[in-house]
Amino acid sequence: MVALDAKASEVKAVVHFNVKGEANGTVRLDLPAGWKSQPASAPFATMQDGEDRTLAFTVTPANLGEKSYSITAVAEYRGRDYREGHLITGYPNLRPYFLYAPATYKTSGVNVKVALGLKIGYVIGSGDEVPDSLIHLGIKVDFLAAADLANGDLSRFDTIPLSIRAGRSGCGSGTPTTRRCWKRRNRPDIARSFQMPLYPWTSIVAFGGWLYILVASGISYILADCALLVFGIAAY
Repeated sequence: MVALDAKASEVKAVVHFNVKGEANGTVRLDLPAGWKSQPASAPFATMQDGEDRTLAFTVTPANLGEKSYSITAVAEYRGRDYREGHLITGYPNLRPYFLYAPATYKTSGVNVKVALGLKIGYVIGSGDEVPDSLIHLGIKVDFLAAADLANGDLSRFDTIPLSIRAGRSGCGSGTPTTRRCWKRRNRPDIARSFQMPLYPWTSIVAFGGWLYILVASGISYILADCALLVFGIAAY
């Protein structure tokens, strides 16, 4: 994500070669009218089949508007242009199939308006690139951990997005758990969706029953359970 008034941005093209032995060529970008790239074309060289080369270009747009744009990577090798890439599909030990698609990056110009002084707290997940996009828009992002959600002052934020990849356990990970932790800390007036009947007496009775079964099982089971408990504590 790049601001509409940005002067330039980086675009990377990855060349994957299936030619036996050494190979040399160049890569250029087919750009919308008026756009420029530096360099205009970049050379590449591979030593053997299966190698990849990543080439970086600095693209300077012109007359950006609220519409779609396409950038196509074109590799030139032995006088021929290549404008497609491929992915290998299939299963191990079966015949692979090549899925071809144009080597085109599609983007759109969007006039995003950001409130002045917007404060965002973010619960990030693995592989999440949304915060980078927000930062590119000039928004300050504060990353929140479990301790922040449970005990921090969340009222200082205008909004708190939650990553869809934040996981499924822990206060700082799973989205449903995160919401529950936040409510219990900041909204004690909201009724709980579930409460254990006769709490804590039901827990005490359950613990007593478990203790009786453990003692009645014999000394060997008691020692084995204690050993497993010690091992679990040490491992944790």
